[in-house]
Amino acid sequence: MKRSSIIKLSFAFALLMIFIVAVNPVSSALFDFFEEPAQNVTICGVDFVIPSGYEFDENFTDLMEIMEDEDFQAHNGEVKCYEGDAGNITIMVSEDRKGKISNLYSAGYDAKTINGHKGAIKYMSDIDNYMYVFMEDDKLAVLYVDDKDLLEEIVVWFL
Repeated sequence: MKRSSIIKLSFAFALLMIFIVAVNPVSSALFDFFEEPAQNVTICGVDFVIPSGYEFDENFTDLMEIMEDEDFQAHNGEVKCYEGDAGNITIMVSEDRKGKISNLYSAGYDAKTINGHKGAIKYMSDIDNYMYVFMEDDKLAVLYVDDKDLLEEIVVWFL
């Protein structure tokens, strides 16, 4: 191979490498552009953020049992369920609850503040979920998640 051919080939290879490195951040940004954004939802006046990758699941089987519960109906309860590759998110909010979260501590719940909301958390081994409960005004919010790290994303900052 001639020396000039080797130089041309090396130059072409160097240009290709520069192009790949330059395009990599651009292609990454393009893929992020097409990623499904997080969803803001309001349930009984309480705001939540559903991370990207989760979709509303209106056919969730336990949803019907919860909605038919007389106590839940008496307190204008609302439930939303979301399903994703990483698991499920269930959020229940009911109005006119004057209870205290401190009552849960004696039932094995741990005190936990998430994004300014003082609440209680417990691992529910029978359903393999974490349950987080907090009050906002006179509303009781209950969240069930497979991964407790999701709670930081779901619970909106309370100022």
